[in-house]
Amino acid sequence: MRYADIVRFNADDALFKRLGFSKALVEGTDIAIASKMPGPQIPSIIRSENPGTIISAIRESSVAGAIFAGFELNKNAIEKIADSDKILFIPASEIIDERTDRNYAAAKARKIAVAAHKLKAKVRIVSLASSKEQLLSRVQLDELSRFITKGNSIIELLKVDEI
Repeated sequence: MRYADIVRFNADDALFKRLGFSKALVEGTDIAIASKMPGPQIPSIIRSENPGTIISAIRESSVAGAIFAGFELNKNAIEKIADSDKILFIPASEIIDERTDRNYAAAKARKIAVAAHKLKAKVRIVSLASSKEQLLSRVQLDELSRFITKGNSIIELLKVDEI
């Protein structure tokens, strides 16, 4: 299986291959992460605490998925994501950030992942690293997803052909 990651900086492909990824999508170049409806130039991920913003943006064909900012669970938004066959992203950088309570962030991410699994939505974990120091390998991301879900494999890695 070929996996991809989404990052916020440019790095050489050799680094990502060593980390176990076939491809790295760079924010701003390959994919946009926006808090409101972006233009149709490149695939986009909507990041918002407002479920209305997520629901309206998810209808657009250029939107690949959504991130719940602050891990705020909204089942209506998850239903719309599942119905439109889009992806719900879990950003690892927000869980492992040294300024956050990791257990609290992981518990909130777990609630989102469990609700999404019940509603049959696709849930993918990505690093969203802003520097080389914040990068995680494919194995580390997979282990983090297992930690979040207490051993269940309901959060998967992003596959290259999904975006």
